[in-house]
Amino acid sequence: MQNAPRPARVLAQAQLARNANQPERALAILDAALAKDGGVAEWRYERALLLDDRERVADAERDLRAYLKLKPKSAQGLNALGYILANRTSRIREARELVSRALKLDPDNPMILDSMGWVEYRSGKLEAALRYLQRAHHLMPDPEIAAHLGEVLWKMGRETEARALWARTLEANPDSEIVRRTQQRLMP
Repeated sequence: MQNAPRPARVLAQAQLARNANQPERALAILDAALAKDGGVAEWRYERALLLDDRERVADAERDLRAYLKLKPKSAQGLNALGYILANRTSRIREARELVSRALKLDPDNPMILDSMGWVEYRSGKLEAALRYLQRAHHLMPDPEIAAHLGEVLWKMGRETEARALWARTLEANPDSEIVRRTQQRLMP
């Protein structure tokens, strides 16, 4: 295939566009590449993340399921699909199963621990959510994990701890939109 797009180059172009806050351009790059070769798993994964950011849940799910057909033992793919289902749908049981499978494959991955914490939170199991999210935040003090951990602390009535966590996170990451959105949603 002489005109086949080169996987690494396409992925790099899409990620550059995404990082430049040009998600539609990134989607167009991936759409064009997938139209020529739909069997590149990484393109499906990247496009799924972009689609989720655009709240196109069904399209993101479709791409992640296609990705998982190509890479059925991908902890990253299982986690992404499980997190999207937990975060954007009421399909918590399916989300738990997917994230549990990812956690078995990669038990110390902070992003997967965060997802399991979010699944537990969405299930109303705050103590279990807290344990997963504290471990995830300890391994990687990422703003998204801090937003989730703070939300669980807030819901548990530990508002002072949540505020302090968010303040520390914003001091280190002043552009963190997820922390700001979480604060605006929860704080009176």
